[in-house]
Amino acid sequence: MCTRLAGSGVYQKIINQMPPHRTYIEAFAGSGAVLHLKRAALANIAVDADASCTNKLKCDLPDVTVICDDAISVLKGYDYKGDELIYADPPYLG
Repeated sequence: MCTRLAGSGVYQKIINQMPPHRTYIEAFAGSGAVLHLKRAALANIAVDADASCTNKLKCDLPDVTVICDDAISVLKGYDYKGDELIYADPPYLG
């Protein structure tokens, strides 16, 4: 589901705990709530399996690499350099 963080102050707390990084990967991106609000890294990647979410992210954030695929598979196959930060907030099961 492509929804934004609703809790007051939630995203600030998350962003304030992020260490320095050159590449930001938001797995299970959904609406890209944190990605929309944090300072851009040199490289920014959003991953989500829901095509409607990734299509919206491509329109909203044209400078971000958006991948429509399973986040676990993408993360397993990623060529890490050591300066990445992965924000992974998987969907909650009902």
